[in-house]
Amino acid sequence: DTRTIAGSPPYMAPEQIVGKNLDARTDVYSLGVTLYEMLSQELPCKGSSQVEVMDNIRSRKSTPLRVYRPDLSDSILEIVKQATAFRPEDRFQSAEEMQAAAQAVLRSLETTGSTDNVVVKSARFGGWLDRGAAHVPDRRRRQHRYNDYNDPVAGGRRRGEGPD
Repeated sequence: DTRTIAGSPPYMAPEQIVGKNLDARTDVYSLGVTLYEMLSQELPCKGSSQVEVMDNIRSRKSTPLRVYRPDLSDSILEIVKQATAFRPEDRFQSAEEMQAAAQAVLRSLETTGSTDNVVVKSARFGGWLDRGAAHVPDRRRRQHRYNDYNDPVAGGRRRGEGPD
């Protein structure tokens, strides 16, 4: 019984390299590596061979994006960091969740000219919030800050989509 690994090693998630089950979070990892590369013109894990690159991914030997781009805001760095987290459960749980975080950063940039008010969190930690609303008890103000993909009642679907 031989196993075949398919993919480009620099973009492969750790679980993909070791032959574990893959899901949407594996794709989120690859997207995070692509975003890292777009922002830095570098890959987070390097090596002199494909095998060395895979070993470095498995052993968590990567260069923080801040090394190449100290000018980026913490919220942008956090999106990349969460997308490329070693453990799948620490990543964005879906591309939609990552998109929601990126949209929050862009919205903040467009409306305030800054991303200082955005805190990026995975659904695993309660969804993403904007710092201005994080501690506001008024549910109506917070409600629009969560996307339906983070809603356990909706089962990770938009309301009204799929079986109930």
